[in-house]
Amino acid sequence: MKKLLIILVFILFAACGCHEKKNVIIFNDEPFSKDNFTQVKTNFYQGQRVYYLFASPYEFKSPYIRVQVSTVTDKVHTLFYKPYWSADYRLMKDEVYYYTNYFVIHSKGKFLVQVFRRDDLHHPLAFAFFTVD
Repeated sequence: MKKLLIILVFILFAACGCHEKKNVIIFNDEPFSKDNFTQVKTNFYQGQRVYYLFASPYEFKSPYIRVQVSTVTDKVHTLFYKPYWSADYRLMKDEVYYYTNYFVIHSKGKFLVQVFRRDDLHHPLAFAFFTVD
C-alpha cells in the first residue's frame, strides 16, 4: 500500500508538470545548521525567535531582497493581509542561493512571510505561513 501511494504521488507530479524547482521558506526555533534544517516548525510562542531560511535553486539576480511579514486577518478590506514588519537585506557573495535570519513576534495570530526581489515588489519569490500562540 505504501509503495502504491509513493508511485501515485510520483505520477501526479510528473503528469501535472510540478517538477519545476521552486523557492521555499522554512521556519525553526533554532538557528539553521546542517543538522537541523529538516526540522521545520510553524507554531511559535509570543516573544520567541522565529528563524527563517529562504532558499532558491537558482542564483539571485539582484543583490537585495525584501522580507515582509504580514498578519492574516479578516478585518482588513484588501487581501486580508495587514503589513506587520518588513526589511531589506543585501545578500553576501556566499549567499547567492539562500538567506537566513530571524525576527520576533510579540502578538498572537497567523502570519504570512513573503520574500521579494527589491526591484520587483509585486511578485513574491516565495511565501509561507506560521502561527504565534
